Amino acid sequence: MAAQTNSDEAPSPGFFKVVLPRALQAKKLMIPIKFVRAHSNLFMDFVNLIVPNGQSWKIGLAKSDDQIHFDKNWQEFMQHFSIQKEYFLTFRLKGISTLKVRIFNPSGCEICYPSVETTSACKTKLEEGECSHGKAMQGWRNFRTEVPCFKLTMQTYHFKHRIAHLPTEFGPILKKAPEHINLQTSKGQKWRVRLGKQVAERKYDRFRLGNGWGEFVDDNHMSIGDVCAIEIINDNLWKVTIFRD
Repeated sequence: MAAQTNSDEAPSPGFFKVVLPRALQAKKLMIPIKFVRAHSNLFMDFVNLIVPNGQSWKIGLAKSDDQIHFDKNWQEFMQHFSIQKEYFLTFRLKGISTLKVRIFNPSGCEICYPSVETTSACKTKLEEGECSHGKAMQGWRNFRTEVPCFKLTMQTYHFKHRIAHLPTEFGPILKKAPEHINLQTSKGQKWRVRLGKQVAERKYDRFRLGNGWGEFVDDNHMSIGDVCAIEIINDNLWKVTIFRD
């Protein structure tokens, strides 16, 4: 009797794209409109593309009406993997603004993915103008994740005012987040922290961690210059990895 396979878990939604000459000329690639409409709530102003060897590329998204294109850093992604006309790419939705991608050449064979060491624009951080300051920053540079993640470098105001301002580029996620967030460290401990929001039309939205942030800082004996990698696991759970000098 043949063994039965477990098919209870449905595959995550996805799509494929064949690279055509017009996409090479435009230096951007459009995500299928039907896919965008079905999952618009999961896309921010960028997307993390995860390739099979674990690299994570942060690609900017250009939005117009129902259309979304891979835009900023897309050309660097194409060049790094030597993607040319008639290459075939498959994408699977991994989570909020995160897609797993596989790349096939025109023969139908999957490419050999260059190692991490040769990557010039990969990793979730991909922040222009970022400076270096010792072990903490090196820890952040080496940090890898497959979920949306942002960095907080501890500064004086974090201790004096006991608040932390959050990156506005994460606005689409933060707007929908609940009033309180659970911050969890690698040891499994959790702190309940208030997420403050200032949302106004035609103005920059502002988000910050308030009540409970001070206790989190104190309990984890944090210092100026420490770097926090904050992963958004789900609506009210954020995992915090702390790197120290």
